[in-house]
Amino acid sequence: MDNFKLSHEDAKYIVAHINRIYGQCNQCKFDSLNKEYVKCPKCGALNFNWKTDNGTEI
Repeated sequence: MDNFKLSHEDAKYIVAHINRIYGQCNQCKFDSLNKEYVKCPKCGALNFNWKTDNGTEI
């Protein structure tokens, strides 16, 4: 645990679900995700659809 009360396992889960490209599913590349926390309508994968500072791939 750290200052944010997250275990290593929780942190890995969160990082694994952050979109590399805003609006695009990491799993199937569906590219019309429009909510911050969304289940992909095409494949069902959970996505943390967060905008990065510069909007490029992370």
